[in-house]
Amino acid sequence: MEMTAYHEAGHVFMAIYLGARVRSVTIEPDRDDGPDRFGDAQVEWDLAHFTPREVCEKSVLVALVLQRLRN
Repeated sequence: MEMTAYHEAGHVFMAIYLGARVRSVTIEPDRDDGPDRFGDAQVEWDLAHFTPREVCEKSVLVALVLQRLRN
């Protein structure tokens, strides 16, 4: 569980760094229709401040930040 906490914290840090608002972070969320997972971070972007392209680019960076750090 500790690794999951660090993992989600990485997503949260990057989201805040890039200008997003973090709505929630959970460890071991309830099972839903999606894939099995142990953590979840939900972020929102100020659409009045960022273009659609910027939102897409920043979302990808938030999602992939830990993949880069693991390698």
